[in-house]
Amino acid sequence: MTLNDYVFTTYRDGGRGPKEYDCWGICRSARHELYGRSLLQLWGRVDPMDKGQVTDAWGEAVPELVESSPVPGCIACVFRGATLLHVGCVVDGDRGLSVLETIPRQGPRILPIAKFERIYHTVRYYDDRDLSQ
Repeated sequence: MTLNDYVFTTYRDGGRGPKEYDCWGICRSARHELYGRSLLQLWGRVDPMDKGQVTDAWGEAVPELVESSPVPGCIACVFRGATLLHVGCVVDGDRGLSVLETIPRQGPRILPIAKFERIYHTVRYYDDRDLSQ
């Protein structure tokens, strides 16, 4: 798939592609397909609206990841305190480094990092441990 292919998908809770994604599904797939990052767990049992479940699942993925600067293929994580609210994938877009995300009612979009950070306030970036050491 190309970045453009992801933009023309639709949002669906629990979506794992190739035509419907939730935020974890699109991030997981795009970082693997576009940037060769590891294919992280599906989280199929996780309700994306239950942020406690999302945060617990994130805790299972963290050992494979390390906090990093924003680089293409890393995960942009939106937090409120210790609770994970949302994720996107950093991409090399037309306007430089941007974040591919998908949200209910709107679907996928690509936002410049500065705009993503203005909207979501607390954003931390994570990349595969072996690529970031």
